[in-house]
Order: sequence, then C-alpha cells, then structure tokens
Amino acid sequence: MRRFNIATLASKTGANGTITADEVAVLRTNLFNGEEVWPPEVRALFALMHRRMPACDEFNAFIVEALSAYVVNELEPRGAVDEKNARWLIAMLRQGQESWSEIDLAVVRAVLEKAGDAPLSLQHFALEMTQCLMSGVPVRHAASSDAPAANAPTFMADPARAHPEAALAELPVDVAA
Repeated sequence: MRRFNIATLASKTGANGTITADEVAVLRTNLFNGEEVWPPEVRALFALMHRRMPACDEFNAFIVEALSAYVVNELEPRGAVDEKNARWLIAMLRQGQESWSEIDLAVVRAVLEKAGDAPLSLQHFALEMTQCLMSGVPVRHAASSDAPAANAPTFMADPARAHPEAALAELPVDVAA
C-alpha cells in the first residue's frame, strides 16, 4: 500500500498547537511500512522536531526511533555511521537551533547505540550536547562549522576528562520511555 508523503503529513501535524497520539500513529504507520524513506521526508521530521511544540510522549519515542533508524539503517554504510553521515546528522540538529533539547540528545544517543560503528566526532558532539543540557547554558550554533560555538562549554578540549561512551551511559535522559 502506497503511503502518504511524510513531509506533507509532518507539515500538518500539530496544526492545533500540540502533537497528538493520533497524529503520531498516522506518521508511524506511513513511515514504517517497508518503503524507502526519502531525504525530504527526513528533513520534514527534523523540522517538526525543531518546532518544539507541546507533544505527547509517543511523539518523543517516534521521532527518536524514526531519525535514528534512518541514519543507521537507511544511509550507507548500513548498520554504522561514517564521518559523512555524522556531519550530516550534526548539521541537521544544529539547523536553526539556539539550544539543545533532551530529544536532540536522545536522537544522537539512539544513533550511537544502534550503530555498530560511529566516528569520534559524533561521540564528542553528544558530550557537548550533554554538558550544555546539564549546565543549562543555551548554545548558539554556527551551522557551517563543526567547531563548538563561542559560548559553548569546552570540556572536550581535555580528552582525558571523559570517555564518550562512559559519559553517555551515565546520562539520566529518557525521553523515549
């Protein structure tokens, strides 16, 4: 059965000011039906996530599952994340954002957990997000740069301070539950 275009559905989701469980069910049914997911549809899901509107718990779980599945299972190399895909994910998360949210971090964590291999740049990015969220410091991002923003914490300057996997394992973020 041909699905509706996810980009069209995403643009209409939350029209009443909140994302409902019924809207998430429609998105889920149309996204996870065995057909290829197209890049414009994924960009639409990022745009929906970046609207930061009130949403049901099902939305958080859906967006984490959908975006991490796309990055790890649809992009080549499947089952892993290479540097090119890590840079793309980082750029998509930074796009238009002035601060991180727990859902942003949950997407990165899910990608790292699902991927059999991921570059250190993505692990370091997850740690940067973690520190920003824990410190409560809003961060302005330069979308064209992989360098931390001028007001971002610079804890990664000392790689001996934390191993990325250990720090992520200790993080108390659970938006997908």
